[in-house]
Amino acid sequence: MSHLDDFPKRHSSHEIDAQSAHAFRAAICEYNEFTIQFDKNDYGTDFIIEAVDAGEMTNVRVHVQLKGTRSEARADGSVAVTVAKTNVNYLATPRGSIYVCYHIPTERLLVRRVDDVVREYEHRGNDWHAQKTVTVRFKETFDLSFQQSLKKYVVTSAKGERDRRLNLAVQPPETLSILKEEGIIDLPVPADPEQAIRVLDELYKCGRDQTISRSFDKFHAVLSSSDEAFLLVYMAEINLGINGMNHDETRIRKGIDALRNAVRSGQPSPGSLLFCVGNGWFALKRYKKAIDAYNSALCSLDTSTDTAAQCCKNLGTAFEKLNDPSAARSFYERALDPHNSRLKFA
Repeated sequence: MSHLDDFPKRHSSHEIDAQSAHAFRAAICEYNEFTIQFDKNDYGTDFIIEAVDAGEMTNVRVHVQLKGTRSEARADGSVAVTVAKTNVNYLATPRGSIYVCYHIPTERLLVRRVDDVVREYEHRGNDWHAQKTVTVRFKETFDLSFQQSLKKYVVTSAKGERDRRLNLAVQPPETLSILKEEGIIDLPVPADPEQAIRVLDELYKCGRDQTISRSFDKFHAVLSSSDEAFLLVYMAEINLGINGMNHDETRIRKGIDALRNAVRSGQPSPGSLLFCVGNGWFALKRYKKAIDAYNSALCSLDTSTDTAAQCCKNLGTAFEKLNDPSAARSFYERALDPHNSRLKFA
């Protein structure tokens, strides 16, 4: 009865799926930044992983679509996989969703944020809106560094959304008008560091210090506090303090340390950095330390610049706070004549 020995063949995709799932589970178990809560395999989510923070379950979850491929990598090492556009739409709803791809020939587990896929196509124009499929390009490795960054981002974002929701829930309705008056945005900071830096830079240029301050933890989740770009976050907090607005003194102290480190590391524009250090001490009402920093800044600043003039003005105000009207007047006058602003006053 040999005719009964003709059995169904196992589709090659089953083996790819099994290898991909094994590699993904191993990566999650190895680093303990997440735990697998659901193996769904439904409308587009293969796994739901939950962030684990200091051994505690957070109920912050990330949707994962898992792919596997035997196709050859490109010259730059990247791998491309085609997915349904409806799948992109489905995963774009929850925050932090990711595509993960297991490249079998090189045994690499690669990752791509869904937000990055959408941004890539949106930058090309609107034609993709009518597409049935989308190509997802993978290059970044789903390693410890990425998982730590992803966890920090989704946990910080979720806590921010929770706090905003509950704060609105407990506030009397008549107090909500202040939100419009303040004009502060609770910003959804991009998870991609390059994009986050562009957003931060634009906000700082526009003087949106309160918005940056409110989004401090979100920027910190994406950018390292030692990152040069993160200085703008500290400087925004210092601006709030020096202008008498609500501020966080701990952030300002950390900002002073970060600015000093930037000067010591040889970053350009040391005079501007030292000027910001002086502003930090001024915001903390440490006026003698502010004077020392301002004087150091004037040694490096171009005397014809607005920054030098502003430095002299702030020096004058610091001396005024210390009840030294003569010194204050001297620097106020020099603020009006920046060509003479190199004069130091000990």
